[in-house]
Amino acid sequence: MVGTVVEAALRPYAGDNAHAVLFGLIAEILENFDRRPVPRSIGDADWRAARAYIERSLSDLAEQPTTSAETVARDHSSFYLAIMPLHPKLGADNFAALSSQLKLALLQIQEAFGQRANLPALANELAGRVPKVEAHEAPSAPA
Repeated sequence: MVGTVVEAALRPYAGDNAHAVLFGLIAEILENFDRRPVPRSIGDADWRAARAYIERSLSDLAEQPTTSAETVARDHSSFYLAIMPLHPKLGADNFAALSSQLKLALLQIQEAFGQRANLPALANELAGRVPKVEAHEAPSAPA
């Protein structure tokens, strides 16, 4: 969810390098994911599956319009709240309040990121992580 919000903030600064910026961001996110130890309660197979899901879902952003923090919260709150351990006093009847809190948290992340990051410089740095290959420069298929 945070990756989607960050990508939306960076896209206006990506220009013609939107795909390169996105794939640089994905590389950064996955490198951070890979630095974390596999939680014993999850296990290797599920951890690898979670990583693959993150990579796929972020890669899908290349073909989609930017997504607002509100939309991200709406689209993901059911799944997110279903997998999160909640306090015993909270239940299904608290879904609207919990969903609202998730939206608020994503909006705060979006605002803080926009204030703290040098978005044009970050977009440029992320684009530089991926080799830029023009369509006419793409390697041809082996003969």
